[in-house]
Amino acid sequence: MDWTFATGNALTRKAWAKKWWMEAKVESYFYANGFVGTSAQNIIVEFPDLEKDQGDVIYLGELMQLDEGGGVANDATMEGFEVAPDTYDDAITLTQIRNAIRTGGRESEMRPSDNGIRAYAKELLQVWMAAKIDQDIFTALGDSCTKGIYGGDATTTATIEAGDYMTLSLISKCVA
Repeated sequence: MDWTFATGNALTRKAWAKKWWMEAKVESYFYANGFVGTSAQNIIVEFPDLEKDQGDVIYLGELMQLDEGGGVANDATMEGFEVAPDTYDDAITLTQIRNAIRTGGRESEMRPSDNGIRAYAKELLQVWMAAKIDQDIFTALGDSCTKGIYGGDATTTATIEAGDYMTLSLISKCVA
């Protein structure tokens, strides 16, 4: 007996869904304009290894850039001037988002007026997914921040004084 995968097999659908996701990413404003990538230099960092790991929460380590004020000039001794980079961790909770279009069945799909109904459905789902990606990114970018960083010795907006400046190291801290 031959071992085959039928059209309705779950593995077949997963291959189609992955292709659909890749095509939906091209439709997304953020992906299409290069804002999303796997490099830490991208504005939005995509972690492709999340597809490989199991679990509902994945923890990522973040390594911050070194402070601009460090370093020694010329032949000065480095001993005692070493720096330890700041590290942070972040938790990502995985959520599955999906949508579907139900057709009238094979008989309905064979009627001349419904030619290409699956192609239309696929295109509509791609556009929906791209819009969903963009909306989720816009929502995250416009979300309320959970931290407040103030210059000098200020700890709230009410305690800001004339000499409380944002230094380069504080700006670097804001990136975290």
